[in-house]
Amino acid sequence: MKLSVIIPVYNVEKFLPDCLDSVLSQDIPDMEVLCVDDETPDNSLRILEEYAARDPRIRIIRPPHGGLSRARNRGTKEAKGEYITYVDSDDMLAPGILKKAVEKADRLQADVLIFSAVRMGEDGVLLRDSGDVDLRVSDPGTGDGVYRGITFWVDHFSENRIRISAWGMLLRTELFRKHDLRFVPDIYFEDNDWTFRVYRAAERLAILPDAGYYYRMQPGSITHVTPTDKHFYSMLMIGRIYYSFLRAARTDEERRMLRDLVFVKLQWIIRSLSDPDRREKFCRIYDEMEDDEDTALRYLMKGPESVREEMTAWLTEQVRLMGMDRPGAVCGVVGTGMNWKTFRRLIREYDISVPAKLLLFDTLIAEPQERDGETLLPLSEMPASDPDTVVIFSTKYAREIREKLRPYAAEEKVCEAPDELRFFFLDYIP
Repeated sequence: MKLSVIIPVYNVEKFLPDCLDSVLSQDIPDMEVLCVDDETPDNSLRILEEYAARDPRIRIIRPPHGGLSRARNRGTKEAKGEYITYVDSDDMLAPGILKKAVEKADRLQADVLIFSAVRMGEDGVLLRDSGDVDLRVSDPGTGDGVYRGITFWVDHFSENRIRISAWGMLLRTELFRKHDLRFVPDIYFEDNDWTFRVYRAAERLAILPDAGYYYRMQPGSITHVTPTDKHFYSMLMIGRIYYSFLRAARTDEERRMLRDLVFVKLQWIIRSLSDPDRREKFCRIYDEMEDDEDTALRYLMKGPESVREEMTAWLTEQVRLMGMDRPGAVCGVVGTGMNWKTFRRLIREYDISVPAKLLLFDTLIAEPQERDGETLLPLSEMPASDPDTVVIFSTKYAREIREKLRPYAAEEKVCEAPDELRFFFLDYIP
């Protein structure tokens, strides 16, 4: 399979036929179209079923409702193509663009290929003269340049050569899986940090300046509404992720660029705040950054009380789902890497009660061991402790761990910790 086109679908019955027609008319025979129905309440599912009955390239995936990021992640997990590309279900593709993109990516052996986009009105009329240069991309070289992604970002971010979007891009599926490029769930502006992570992972990035993606402008979209607490929370989360990369920056230029990205998110929050107390708080951080960058950024990452309230509620619910909220219960923990360490740090930071008894198990040891002040047990001791639940704290190796657990724990007792834990980089919080 050459290409997987991933289309998240939710409340788009008005525009979905145009989107599907533009994708299915692409002249790539070896292509699958993965339509992820996010439990849409309108007639979008019926439209998908009608199209799927006529065209076997369409595959409908129906996970529980989880939002755009989870829909894209699920589609990518199911993808069989050598390349993937994302199309929002109210947008359209230009005729022939995917064939051009695949041929150029193949020829240049690109990990990532970016192509230009054009805005269109809600009525589908292209706005070629709108002056919106941020959707177009251009090759600063001869037209067949191949660039290291992070170098290209650092060199050209200030020149409007970087477009922040998941669409209008061809991406090798292997790159996505190797670097775990899943989208952060439950936030707005999910393309912000994802685009940076893709550029950072790409060793070979190429540009196709052709306008191949038609982006529909709608007044009710996330970028055209009054900011809410979720908008602020989302910007803080994106700031956290940028800041985690800032701490591991490879060059001074990359560090300065990432600092500016964190700074931009802070500026957005300040401009959008209507509450005087919150505005004063963030203005103080803004002023402090020039004199004491590290302290100011640490304070920024803690966030306002609304973020703490949301985090506390989310963590409390995760503890409940993992069976750690019941006094007297025994919970087995398998996988004591970064996800587990992050979880421990989070429950301490947010004062979350975990009344269950936690036993830590390691799949690679045959005898109990002490490590980092914790006692690790081999899986062979799990039946004797008879845990009520067994939680896998691993994203990358969850499948392999499940297989190893089969002789020791009933399948219905096993669950996985939320993979969102990997997005909470709290090692810098004092």
